[in-house]
Amino acid sequence: MEVKIEKGIPIPEVRRNRQNWPFDELGLEDSFRIKGVLGTARNQCSRYGKRLGRRFICRQDGDEFVRVWRIK
Repeated sequence: MEVKIEKGIPIPEVRRNRQNWPFDELGLEDSFRIKGVLGTARNQCSRYGKRLGRRFICRQDGDEFVRVWRIK
Protein backbone atom coordinates (compact mmCIF):
# COMPACT_ATOMS: atom_id res chain seq x y z
CA MET A 1 0.00 0.00 0.00
CA GLU A 2 1.39 3.36 -1.00
CA VAL A 3 0.85 6.39 1.25
CA LYS A 4 0.99 9.81 -0.38
CA ILE A 5 2.45 12.67 1.66
CA GLU A 6 0.57 15.93 1.12
CA LYS A 7 1.56 19.49 1.98
CA GLY A 8 -0.55 22.58 2.57
CA ILE A 9 -3.69 20.81 3.78
CA PRO A 10 -5.35 23.02 6.47
CA ILE A 11 -6.23 21.49 9.84
CA PRO A 12 -10.01 21.61 10.41
CA GLU A 13 -11.43 23.46 13.41
CA VAL A 14 -12.30 21.37 16.47
CA ARG A 15 -16.00 20.60 16.59
CA ARG A 16 -17.28 20.70 20.11
CA ASN A 17 -20.72 19.57 21.03
CA ARG A 18 -21.20 21.58 24.20
CA GLN A 19 -24.29 20.68 26.13
CA ASN A 20 -26.00 23.31 28.23
CA TRP A 21 -27.31 20.94 30.85
CA PRO A 22 -27.96 22.46 34.30
CA PHE A 23 -25.92 20.07 36.46
CA ASP A 24 -24.64 22.87 38.69
CA GLU A 25 -28.18 24.19 39.32
CA LEU A 26 -29.72 20.91 40.50
CA GLY A 27 -30.70 20.60 44.13
CA LEU A 28 -30.74 17.24 45.87
CA GLU A 29 -33.32 14.91 44.23
CA ASP A 30 -34.07 17.49 41.49
CA SER A 31 -34.10 16.30 37.88
CA PHE A 32 -34.17 17.52 34.31
CA ARG A 33 -35.26 15.84 31.09
CA ILE A 34 -33.34 16.05 27.83
CA LYS A 35 -33.77 14.66 24.36
CA GLY A 36 -30.79 12.46 23.72
CA VAL A 37 -28.91 9.21 24.07
CA LEU A 38 -28.57 7.47 27.44
CA GLY A 39 -24.85 6.73 26.94
CA THR A 40 -24.05 10.40 26.30
CA ALA A 41 -26.02 11.44 29.38
CA ARG A 42 -24.19 8.88 31.52
CA ASN A 43 -20.84 10.21 30.37
CA GLN A 44 -21.88 13.75 31.21
CA CYS A 45 -23.24 12.67 34.62
CA SER A 46 -19.91 11.09 35.47
CA ARG A 47 -17.88 14.02 34.21
CA TYR A 48 -19.89 16.72 35.95
CA GLY A 49 -20.22 14.62 39.10
CA LYS A 50 -16.45 14.44 39.45
CA ARG A 51 -16.05 18.12 38.65
CA LEU A 52 -18.73 19.28 41.11
CA GLY A 53 -18.24 16.64 43.81
CA ARG A 54 -21.84 15.43 43.40
CA ARG A 55 -23.56 12.27 42.18
CA PHE A 56 -26.02 12.06 39.33
CA ILE A 57 -28.01 9.19 37.89
CA CYS A 58 -29.81 8.96 34.55
CA ARG A 59 -32.54 6.76 33.20
CA GLN A 60 -34.29 6.40 29.86
CA ASP A 61 -37.59 8.35 29.93
CA GLY A 62 -39.64 7.25 26.94
CA ASP A 63 -38.23 6.54 23.52
CA GLU A 64 -36.34 9.77 22.86
CA PHE A 65 -35.68 11.27 26.28
CA VAL A 66 -33.34 10.78 29.22
CA ARG A 67 -33.97 12.07 32.75
CA VAL A 68 -31.09 13.06 35.04
CA TRP A 69 -31.38 13.24 38.86
CA ARG A 70 -28.96 14.57 41.44
CA ILE A 71 -28.71 11.92 44.16
CA LYS A 72 -25.85 13.14 46.37
